[in-house]
Amino acid sequence: MISKCFGIISYFPNDEEFRRVRKERFLKLVSDLNTYFKLPIIVLAQNWREEDLNITYGNNIYIYNYSKGLGITKARIYLRDKLLKHNFDAYIFLDDDSELVTDQMGADNYLKEIDKHPNMVGKFKGTYMRFLYISNYMLKIMDFDYIKDLESIRGEVWEDYAYLKTYERLYPERYFNFTKRGINEISQTSLRDKYSTWYKTEFGNESNISRATKEIINKWYARKRKR
Repeated sequence: MISKCFGIISYFPNDEEFRRVRKERFLKLVSDLNTYFKLPIIVLAQNWREEDLNITYGNNIYIYNYSKGLGITKARIYLRDKLLKHNFDAYIFLDDDSELVTDQMGADNYLKEIDKHPNMVGKFKGTYMRFLYISNYMLKIMDFDYIKDLESIRGEVWEDYAYLKTYERLYPERYFNFTKRGINEISQTSLRDKYSTWYKTEFGNESNISRATKEIINKWYARKRKR
């Protein structure tokens, strides 16, 4: 059995209504993770207040707070650094507003699949947006040099997809799809949920971002192949 933890990027908006909803979702998520997984949780927190930091989230949580928002890509870079310093064997990524649907058997099956695939990257139901697993070995290999100046919120590219897809092309033998059932994460879409992490990120610009993302993937892949 390999050591595991959750990695979560959190941002609580200034708008009081949005902040309340996002905070409620985060609290529910942490409660579910503590109930079914009982793993350490590492949080890259942004724009949290003193009262947010004083809440008892559980014994196994590490919160790294930044007084202002870092931006999507920079927050990922910071979280990667924190995770590697903790040096677990496996990291499971979730948004702070993720909603889990599972029972104990589903959670156990998911973790067993990670144990069967050390030193790999796991996609849940074929998508990078849900329950992404990255091993310590792969996270060390996967640098952020190519996405550090990109932000999907500016309508440039889906930087997380470009990042992961580039490495999937470089290391296809180290990627797998989870097969066990009994667990799901309800992904909130930007067009459906105004409180979501992704609200307005790609609104009205999907085709342009999709085209730019494919171009970035091809460019990065070609550059890294030459190294």
